[in-house]
Amino acid sequence: MKHIRFTNIANQIYSKPWLVTPLAHASIRRLFETRYQVSGKAENQLVDMFGDSQPEMTIEDGIAIIPIKGIIGKGLGKLEKVCGAVDTEDISANITAALDNPDVTAILLDVNSPGGVCNGTPECAQIIADANEQKPVMAYSDGEACSAAYWLASSAKAIYGSVSAEFGSVGVYLPWCDETEAYSKEGVKIELIKNTGGDFKGAGYPGTALTPEQKAELQRGVDQIFAMFTGHIIDRRGPVNPNALRGQTFLSAEAKKMGLIDEVATFAQAVSDLKLLAG
Repeated sequence: MKHIRFTNIANQIYSKPWLVTPLAHASIRRLFETRYQVSGKAENQLVDMFGDSQPEMTIEDGIAIIPIKGIIGKGLGKLEKVCGAVDTEDISANITAALDNPDVTAILLDVNSPGGVCNGTPECAQIIADANEQKPVMAYSDGEACSAAYWLASSAKAIYGSVSAEFGSVGVYLPWCDETEAYSKEGVKIELIKNTGGDFKGAGYPGTALTPEQKAELQRGVDQIFAMFTGHIIDRRGPVNPNALRGQTFLSAEAKKMGLIDEVATFAQAVSDLKLLAG
């Protein structure tokens, strides 16, 4: 079971669409390769991959503070959560609990995340958006709210950030490793025998190159996710400068000019304004 678990992690890293900053993905990939594939001690080393353990939701003076910190995933195991990754299912459960709690008048998303995987992000974002119909939701970051994390934050009624916080990285990418040359140098040639008409079956199998048609199909999938991403942002926030949707990040002041956030403020100011929103 452990082998299967880490095979799933490798599959996510190398062949699934990501909503995360390139630096964060490169760090995850490098740590996975050096700690797991080389040392073979993955279970003991995943703490280095994700960081500190994920904090819990707290309720302070009627405000439910829900942390969204670290790499975002879905259906994560206990190990990944202990190592600091955050699960969209847990975020959704916290939102539901806050809505059901009569002592909670508003919800604050405390965000510091470079993003994560696509799976689960749109659904969680919609749950946050719907929550605003019952209690106001604000997103605040004093670190980064990028890619998948920004997708979630954009669902809030307002987004605040500290002076040095970063927002954006609106985009999707799918890393793909072409290992044909490496296999060739080892004297190995991989051929796939597949069913007639299965043009996309086995696309990117290790040791084979993508055909133009396979690459176009993967591009179609990435563009489809990007359309969902930007569509949600525009639906929730209204007009956003198109130049803010090209994959780059912005400090809070510029993010505000681009329409990505509402205010540059301290955490205390965000809490104060959220209480006003709550009436």
